Amino acid sequence: MQFMLREITVKKRGIEDYAEFVDKDFIPLLKKSAVATLGKKILHINSTPVGGGVAEMLKSLVPLERGLGMDSRWYTMDVYDPDFFMITKKLYNSLQGNKGSLDNQEKEKYIKINEENAVQLNALMPDIVIVHDPQPLATIHSYHGAPMISRMHIDLSTPNPSAIKFIMPYLCLYDLAVFSIGEFVPGGLSREKIKIQAPAIDPLSEKNKATNPDEARSILKMMGVDIDRPIMAQVSRFDVWKDPVGVIQAYYFAKSRIPDLQLVLLGNIQSQDDPEATNVFHSVRKYAGDNPDIFLFQKPPNEDATNDIMVRTVQSAADVVLQKSIREGFGLTVTEAMWQGKPVIGSDVGGIRKQIENGVNGFLVSSPEEAAERTVELIKNPQLAREMGKKANESVRKNFLITRLLGDYVEMYQLLLRSQQSHPLEN
Repeated sequence: MQFMLREITVKKRGIEDYAEFVDKDFIPLLKKSAVATLGKKILHINSTPVGGGVAEMLKSLVPLERGLGMDSRWYTMDVYDPDFFMITKKLYNSLQGNKGSLDNQEKEKYIKINEENAVQLNALMPDIVIVHDPQPLATIHSYHGAPMISRMHIDLSTPNPSAIKFIMPYLCLYDLAVFSIGEFVPGGLSREKIKIQAPAIDPLSEKNKATNPDEARSILKMMGVDIDRPIMAQVSRFDVWKDPVGVIQAYYFAKSRIPDLQLVLLGNIQSQDDPEATNVFHSVRKYAGDNPDIFLFQKPPNEDATNDIMVRTVQSAADVVLQKSIREGFGLTVTEAMWQGKPVIGSDVGGIRKQIENGVNGFLVSSPEEAAERTVELIKNPQLAREMGKKANESVRKNFLITRLLGDYVEMYQLLLRSQQSHPLEN
């Protein structure tokens, strides 16, 4: 047996660094609440160290937990079997509503690898374990130790019945089950185990810093994009659920009214748990054809332009940012663009509708035609775009920063530790 779990090394970070983003009472109250967690070994387990919103949050959340005195650690699944992530991608897709289900051989492989996770987890002797998303979900079946939290980040609003039936026996074993919005909670879970908790971004991360205009101009020129012409953009991995083809359709509708409009689709392929990304990229490139005003990027143009710099450059330089997802657990790319002061045009689905107040800090749409109409409206009315962008930034500051998320996690840890001391929650 080869070990599945690989620790991602992180340093501690002080909550004081975030003083400008919170009320003056927040930090002392948080430190007081965190006293019960001092020295506790907190383990976060997810599928990949880079790419996607979960990894993005953990690289900030775990250092902040360490800064509060927890022995917080982050582990990812370093799987030796090349078929595992094909299986979990199939499970992920079906949980979001795709047809099809895992066959018996795929289920056996999924369970086997999760059993091997559990062996290693037992040796680590944690105080609390947080399992992020479906890939390591079944670990709990073979692990009998510390309290466990399932944090499901994906859109479970309309799951394939066979997929939700497969995961429910594992999900019901967790002490707490956390979802981004209430609509994602499947039937059959005990109410006292359910928590609703929106994801968040780190305002101090490289990706979310303000972009220097000269740097942005230089990078966009390197990408072939003309910063003096209007730019429409979507920043998301190349995934059918992000509907990149629908974005191109919206672009063509909008371009018929704004002839010099450009489109940037940025979806740097980093995640080991998304084996379909390269195929989707090639299919989207084929659909886009040889249009010189459509720019597709699956990797940075050079070593200096990191993924984080690319993301913030495109989001800050774009006149309009889209997130035209078919399903969306939350959409941290929406949050990031709103933090950059952009009104996002997003699909009226999942977690996007929890971020965008239609007509106030962005627009919600249900078709490529609607997305194009709103794109034209914002580009032709820059004052409206600025006003909505300011409100977008304010809503992120109030609701979706990592400081709030850290407080949510401390509250959960307190609950589990108290329950363990008095009468442990039953699995």
